Amino acid sequence: MQIIDLSHPFYEGMPQYREKWCSSPRVSKQIDSETGKSIFKLELIASSGTHIKAPKFLRADLRSIEHLSMKELFHYATVIHLSEKREKGLITFEDLQAFYFKPGDGVVIHTGWSTFWESGQYYIDFPLITSDAAEYLVLEKNISFLGADTPFSNEVQQVILENDRFLIENLTNLDRINLNRFFMIALPLNIYSSDAAPARVVAVENDNLIV
Repeated sequence: MQIIDLSHPFYEGMPQYREKWCSSPRVSKQIDSETGKSIFKLELIASSGTHIKAPKFLRADLRSIEHLSMKELFHYATVIHLSEKREKGLITFEDLQAFYFKPGDGVVIHTGWSTFWESGQYYIDFPLITSDAAEYLVLEKNISFLGADTPFSNEVQQVILENDRFLIENLTNLDRINLNRFFMIALPLNIYSSDAAPARVVAVENDNLIV
C-alpha cells in the first residue's frame, strides 16, 4: 500500500490568489512568557493553499463545508494525466472523452502545473478546464467531485458547485499516483458555515481497495 500526500504545506508568503480581499497566509510564532512554550498563529483566508470549495462558495443558500459528508470525502477517484497541457492550455470535452472513469467516482486532473507553485505565474497562466468539459463530467459521468493541480475558473466553479458537487483545488504530487483509480481521503477543516476550507488530501493506492 502506498499513501501519497497531495497537499501543499502552509508557510509564510506562500502563493495566494490575488484579489483585493485576499492576503497571503501569515504564520507567526510567539513564546509564552510564563511557560516558555511556543505558540504558532496562522492567519489565512479559507480558500488558501490546497483547499476544498463547497457549493456555498457559489451561492449562500447552497451547502457549506460542514455539510459535506464523510462518504463524500472518503471516496474513489480516477486520475486523468494531461501533463501536455501547459500555460493557458484548454482541457476540453474531447480530451476527457479519451479516458475511462467509473461514473460516480471523483475525478482528479493532473497537468503538472503544481511545479509552478512558487514561480509567480501559478495563478495567472494555469491550464483551463472548459465549461463543456465540466458539464460532461457532472451531467454525463455523474462525478462526485473534481480536483486538480491548478486553480479553477469561475465557469468551472459555476458548473460543479451549482450541481451540488465540491472542488479540490491546488493539489500536488499527482505525478506520484501510479494507479488510474485510487482511494482519496480529503479532509477540510470543519469550519461552521464556511464556503471553503484548507484541506489535507491523500491518495491511498492499494489494489485490494479497488472495487
